[in-house]
Amino acid sequence: MQDIIGSGEHLATVINDILDLSKIEAGKWKLEEKKFFLIKCVKEAVNMLDGLADKKDIKISYDYDAVNSSVNILGDVNSIKRVIINLLSNAYKYTGNGGKVKCSIVFSKKEELEIIIADTGIGIPQDRIVHVLNPFEQIHQSHDLQDEGTGLGLPIVKKLVELHGGSFLLKSEVDVGTSAIITIPRQRVFSYQ
Repeated sequence: MQDIIGSGEHLATVINDILDLSKIEAGKWKLEEKKFFLIKCVKEAVNMLDGLADKKDIKISYDYDAVNSSVNILGDVNSIKRVIINLLSNAYKYTGNGGKVKCSIVFSKKEELEIIIADTGIGIPQDRIVHVLNPFEQIHQSHDLQDEGTGLGLPIVKKLVELHGGSFLLKSEVDVGTSAIITIPRQRVFSYQ
């Protein structure tokens, strides 16, 4: 019975991801924009994954300074939270027991805001980085490394970030880890002291 329930839930997730990606690509996804504290969004996303991380003894942390903790961004809080949760989930999935996942908020030299999710996981081969941003592509081509992945998570992340006028970049090294970098344009960034 548990297997049937689990399979049904997984199928529902896959169908919802396909529908969401189709909606975004058709230009029908509407952002519900407002100003919100980014650090609160990050903390909520980290808290959602803490239980899973404990099972693999993975330490999930976040790093920001006093300036960054006061940053508001103009955007769709649910879309940004989904992006962060998705990237944290991937980091958890591909990081071995005792590994680390860190979420940082920093300002770039161009005064854009960067959200960086870095892990000490298995990494992505250089020739696969371009592919994993396409729908239904996987980090590794061998199915034994998959953990119920559909290959839709990263394309959805990329599209949601682009809807905010931002950019998404992956840097990775096999057996060292991966850094997922979300850049929020400075016209969407506000700081309150």
